Amino acid sequence: MTQSLKVGDQLHGFTLTDSQFIHDANAHVHTFNHPQSGGQVVWVENDDQNRTFGIGFKTPPKDSTGVAHIVEHSVLSGSRKYPAKDPFMTMLKTSMSTFLNAMTFSDMTIYPVSSMNEEDFHHLTDVYLDAVFFPRLTSEENIFRQEGWHKELFDKDDDLIYNGVVYNEMRGAYSDAERIIMQDVIANLHPESTYAHESGGYPYDIPNLTWENFKQFHTDLYRPDNALAYLYGDIDIDRALAQIDGDFFSEFKASGKTVDYDLPAVKPGTTEYVGYYDADERKTVETDSYLVYGMPAGNSADIANNYVANLMSEALIETEAAPIRQALIAAGLSEEVEALGSDGYFVDFGFVLKQFNPANKEKALEVIQETLVEQANKGINRDLLEAVINTREFAARQAGGAMKGITYEIQMTMSWRYGVDVTEALNFSKYFDDLRAKLDTDFYENWIKENLLDPSTKLIAVYQPKVGLFDEKDQALAEALASEKAAMSDQEIADLIATNEALRTYQDTPDTEEARASLPKLALSDVPRKTALIPEETLAANHGVAVRFHEQDASGIRYVQLAYQIDHLPVEDLPYVNYVAVLAGLLNTSNMTYEQMDIETMKTTSGIIMRPKTFVKEFDTNQYVPTIFASFAAIGDNSQRGFELLQDTQKNTDFSDKARILNILQRTKSNMSQGYENSGHTVAISRLRAKYSQASKYAETISGLGFYDHLTDLIEHFDERGDEFIARVEAVNAKLWDPRQLTVFLTADAEDKTILLDQVNAFVDGANTVDNIDATSIHFDLPGHGHEAILTNGNVQYVSVGGQVDPKTFNGKAMIIGSILSKDYLHENIRAKGGAYGAGISITSSGDITTYSYRDPNVDKTVDVYQAMPDFLADSHLTQEDLDQLIIGSMSAFHAPLAPANVNSLMSTRYFKGLTHEMVDESLSEALDTKLSDLVAYKETIQEALDADNLVVFGNKQKIEASNQTFDIKRSL
Repeated sequence: MTQSLKVGDQLHGFTLTDSQFIHDANAHVHTFNHPQSGGQVVWVENDDQNRTFGIGFKTPPKDSTGVAHIVEHSVLSGSRKYPAKDPFMTMLKTSMSTFLNAMTFSDMTIYPVSSMNEEDFHHLTDVYLDAVFFPRLTSEENIFRQEGWHKELFDKDDDLIYNGVVYNEMRGAYSDAERIIMQDVIANLHPESTYAHESGGYPYDIPNLTWENFKQFHTDLYRPDNALAYLYGDIDIDRALAQIDGDFFSEFKASGKTVDYDLPAVKPGTTEYVGYYDADERKTVETDSYLVYGMPAGNSADIANNYVANLMSEALIETEAAPIRQALIAAGLSEEVEALGSDGYFVDFGFVLKQFNPANKEKALEVIQETLVEQANKGINRDLLEAVINTREFAARQAGGAMKGITYEIQMTMSWRYGVDVTEALNFSKYFDDLRAKLDTDFYENWIKENLLDPSTKLIAVYQPKVGLFDEKDQALAEALASEKAAMSDQEIADLIATNEALRTYQDTPDTEEARASLPKLALSDVPRKTALIPEETLAANHGVAVRFHEQDASGIRYVQLAYQIDHLPVEDLPYVNYVAVLAGLLNTSNMTYEQMDIETMKTTSGIIMRPKTFVKEFDTNQYVPTIFASFAAIGDNSQRGFELLQDTQKNTDFSDKARILNILQRTKSNMSQGYENSGHTVAISRLRAKYSQASKYAETISGLGFYDHLTDLIEHFDERGDEFIARVEAVNAKLWDPRQLTVFLTADAEDKTILLDQVNAFVDGANTVDNIDATSIHFDLPGHGHEAILTNGNVQYVSVGGQVDPKTFNGKAMIIGSILSKDYLHENIRAKGGAYGAGISITSSGDITTYSYRDPNVDKTVDVYQAMPDFLADSHLTQEDLDQLIIGSMSAFHAPLAPANVNSLMSTRYFKGLTHEMVDESLSEALDTKLSDLVAYKETIQEALDADNLVVFGNKQKIEASNQTFDIKRSL
């Protein structure tokens, strides 16, 4: 189509205003304006079959009630053409989408969808366009109550509470101390600006949002002249523009109004204060405070400066070789140092010191200033700057892999919101070239002098842990709601109960046949009955090493994955395998310092990643393959250097620097703890499976909460155990890298096969062998079942139940049943009705059946919902036509886009699990042939998993203690 498009062409009310080929994206980019509505469409044209549509709006908040976020949820709850209660979830359940979501940023909201099926792509585009422009939210208040917030009361003797999906989501989000701190820092650096408000919603402000203000926000901002529509991939542009114009843009006239952000000029002066974050009693002011030192450094409309600021943040603060990080840690002032960041208009530069003692504030500021002066006067390490430039450009070129269309939409909408040419987001080479050109000048030193040494505006803040901060707020809220209820008349209470009953009735009432029929559908016959075959060739390397090569159009990038089986290690060595992975590349070797290793790795590769993985064999509860993986990617012949650096790490790491090791371990614990708070459902599932599964217990010991406990104990006793630890980790490292235990996975262009095999041969020729690689038998004494509570000071829960069944019950039909339970039954009862942010069930080929909820306000109600799953399967009220649509919606498990960067991971998983392409196709056939009778029959299998009587709840201590559940184990992180 490109050859027939020229600037000035008019199609369906649109005028083509710009058309250019962008080499960095390997795509033609076309910009269309729609004069009548003021709307704009940008099309990134290439041959990618994973087509993407998206539309984004400027949505600056004026307060922290979360209106932008709640509108984002609510527009997807029915619209003019599609009056079903939840078209979003229906399309998620019944379409072949590869991506279907919506995202609220600090000042914009986007709605992206992707599909590899062309008809499905247009279906999704239509549903999303109707949702954003003509939603039912303006006429159905129950949507606001369900997705946003409502006062909940079903019995006059119950306590009055708040509930709602976004309300609970943000309570969960604000369990993260750093979310609290970063939002507060931005509000203090830029008071009275758009970014002083929490666009997602501050939990204690959300109930201040009225339905009237909610509706007005949509009316004011959701219009074509405040939107950027986006197309990506192999698109029939005539059809797409006709669709966007037809029922949507053509119904609007340009308002002539602009949506502006509140961007007051930054005021000179120093803002200094002490703030607080919620913590439990184990946190102390002296060991767990934060110091934030920040200053404005430009704005996002200045793209060149933005690149510089990001480069300087990474080079000065983030990398292992960063001078400010090194100076602060060496002085014992902080365990971890990170750069300040934001996604809004203001570009702020700053330093975030974690595990900080406020008594050291002046000393820390002095060290930062002295180091900045030294860097400005003596010069920044050019190798370090070049390395950071290389690694950032590598990431820009990969751009999200198979989801490149989504990544480009986010980047282009971010440019558009500030009036920047959207094509600049994809034209990155010139900016990286400019950064490299400046290496031969004093530009970077002058940038430090002009922006960082003596900023006219700066913020200095200490954030201290405060035990029970949110408990106090929750108690005050509970008392206020109790007082409000006490002041209500009997009639007012009855009216409120009636309102809640009306909401429940709304949720319980099925969509009408007319509403259901309105949603576009594919036919089961539209689904290919065979999966894409990934080419794989087995090559023989030296020492009997098997190499599995995957030819892909990799654009010159070579992807390397080395998998070492570790079944010869005894149980006492298992935690040390992960310690090796954690320390790899972060310590000196006999050939270079860790700073040099960091720089060399960034200059030549995407980074060398090491981590243990445990693979359970298909259809077997007992057989598993434990491994440790080492992976990297490199452009062209840089792969040779990647192999050299990896081998230097494996053979020559110097483990003698106890202070350095302790700091790395402390940082690892902090990162794991923060990750657990944000993903408590993964912890709950892992702990639950480890009660009955040998494989899961193995994984838990080597890298899960079992490892976290080992790490915590080690750090607490490192002074007396440090030498012993070093001896153990050295000994285990020496056992890991025998080439007889190695399988290599390579993905690259065809012409790179021979050179990569030569590099593998050189690598294994230089490897050490060990005396004994005979497999050892490890058997854990497991309880078989149990109830465990992991108590935190977070605001929400993550609830999991389940057990192990005969793995022979698993097939493609079980995958469909799991998808139906997740997207239909659990979504409806735990999210829509219960107010949790999400819920689902995992059914694996090894016989694991485990549920999970995410950011859940409940415990008992969620457990009750789980227990009723067999009843749902016995009487789901689905027709075979309904089931066929749900089958279609589960096909992303078989038909998903695959980027070269992901091929090694997929194929190594299949290899170690014993999963062949033929087995995948067999599962697909089984899935496509699922019948209603299969659901009914599977209820017994679900019941068996429930009868195993396993429960793990991760979350708020008070909520767990107040629940009706009994626990064998109660513990904290």
